[in-house]
Amino acid sequence: MVVGPNELPILREAQDVLASPEIATLSAITRPHDVETVVAVATTLATFDDERGLIHIESCADTGKLLGWTKKAATASSVEEIFAD
Repeated sequence: MVVGPNELPILREAQDVLASPEIATLSAITRPHDVETVVAVATTLATFDDERGLIHIESCADTGKLLGWTKKAATASSVEEIFAD
């Protein structure tokens, strides 16, 4: 199966991201240059208190770093791999 941005909704509202975090993450990954979507999804995911909330980006204001983490999340095998420099 191939999924691209045309098949995924743009989710930027916290309530939408919380309702479907996996779809929101895929949406952000397929739109790496849509900084508004990437930041909205990443910021909302940081509020999770379960295992999906392992990505803590509370104090990061660097959109380039957020974008990098989002791209790494698409192929990373661990949370540590996402944040490794």
